[in-house]
Formats: sequence, structure tokens, C-alpha cells
Amino acid sequence: QEELLKYENSIQLAKLVEYRKDLLKSTPQSQLIHKNFNDDISTRSKSDFTRRNKADGVLEILGSNSIQRRSNEVPYFDASSLHDPNMTTILLSRLQGTRIERFPEKLYRMLAEVQSDGKEDIISFFSHGRAFGIHKPTKFLEEIVPKYFSKQTQISSFQRQLNIYGFTRINTGHDVGGYYHELFLRGRPTLSLLISRIGIPKAIPRKRGVKAYKTTTDPNFYSIPLVE
Repeated sequence: QEELLKYENSIQLAKLVEYRKDLLKSTPQSQLIHKNFNDDISTRSKSDFTRRNKADGVLEILGSNSIQRRSNEVPYFDASSLHDPNMTTILLSRLQGTRIERFPEKLYRMLAEVQSDGKEDIISFFSHGRAFGIHKPTKFLEEIVPKYFSKQTQISSFQRQLNIYGFTRINTGHDVGGYYHELFLRGRPTLSLLISRIGIPKAIPRKRGVKAYKTTTDPNFYSIPLVE
């Protein structure tokens, strides 16, 4: 039975390695993702996994409960203070599902490549690295969207995807019109792998005469240490 368990574990690991190859083909941010994966399968100390499992639990909550937390006025959580998630756990959870690049991952790749192409005047992370903004909507639709989101022909379609994955629109301050998610940070591509599809958020009931757009207080990202 012990030998059988070792054999099953070796098969599982082989599947992980193959899936990692598929993931890296569609995710140019491969250096960080590759490093995290190798760290997870080579570091086996009990204390390390205990710490990582606790951090992963926090990341899972941030990835799946963004709308609920926002509705309850829960303050913005600085996920940059946490380690990257356990890549082995993520890849195992996806072995049974689709291997295509999901919207948050493609969005992160798009921002990275737009920066490399010198087109940050169209769309980019803000200077603090915790949110992004579309600076030139017309050019964004004409030059950027067809390359990454061929099925989307309107800004509203792109915004709908942001809502489905729990991104929050900024309504006040210097970054008004931008979007953020606590797990969508510049320089931390692995965090975006934990952003869950939560569906279209339901409208929050309100009294007559009260405007709908102001339901939460926007974080002041300029008072938090920037992320590189």
C-alpha cells in the first residue's frame, strides 16, 4: 500500500509538471510562477507548510469574497505583505478543470505587455501598483482589446468581466474610473491566479433618493507603500 501511494504521488507530480508547462506557455510572467512552483515542490518542512497554508487561506478569502467584503465595508487588505500562494495547491485544483488562461491572468499579461510595448498612455497600472486605469478608451478598444479579448467589442463587455471577477471600480480621488482587486498587484502575477469568478454582483438595496454608485469608501492607495 505504501509503494502504491508513492506511485500515485509520482503520477500526480508528473501531471503537475505537465500542467505547469501548459500554464507557462500562456503566461509570460513565467519566471516568478516557475520559481514559486519549484519552491513548493522542493521545500517540505512542516513549519513552512503550516505558515504557507495559513497565508493561502487568507488569499483564498480575498480571491473569492471581494464583493461580500466590499458590501460589508471591510477595509482594504494589503496582500503584498503575504507570500505568494502555494503553486502546488493551485495546480492540483486545476487538474480537473480547464487549462485556458483565465481573465485575471490574461489581464495581467496584457498590462505587462502593454508596458513593454510603450503603450502605457492607453492603459496601465497607476503609480502605486494597486489599481489600473484605461486612459484612452477609444485606442484601448481599437489597439489593445482585439489582441487579447477578441470577443469583446465594447468597453461595457470588458467592464462586465471585471465585475464577474470581483474587481472594484474607483469612484473618487485621483484614480477615479480605475479598477482594483486586492489580489491584482503590479509585480505579483501569481496572486492573480487566486482571483475567483464570482458572477455579476447583485444591486445593493437602497432607500429612495439615495444614489447607487456610492456603496463603499475607496481606499487611499497613496497612503500605502507602493508595489513595484
